[in-house]
Amino acid sequence: MKEKKSKREEEEEEERGGRKQYNRVKIELNIGLIKIFLKTSNCPLRSFSIKPT
Repeated sequence: MKEKKSKREEEEEEERGGRKQYNRVKIELNIGLIKIFLKTSNCPLRSFSIKPT
């Protein structure tokens, strides 16, 4: 059996492997928040469609 990884090792692995996924989730969350904001506000930006960069 493999030794249980230390907390630090697990975090380092997540830094490497999880960064891209984390950024994608963050972008999706931001888009969701922007959409909610546009729905609740009466600003002219509502007419624009939101595209992920």
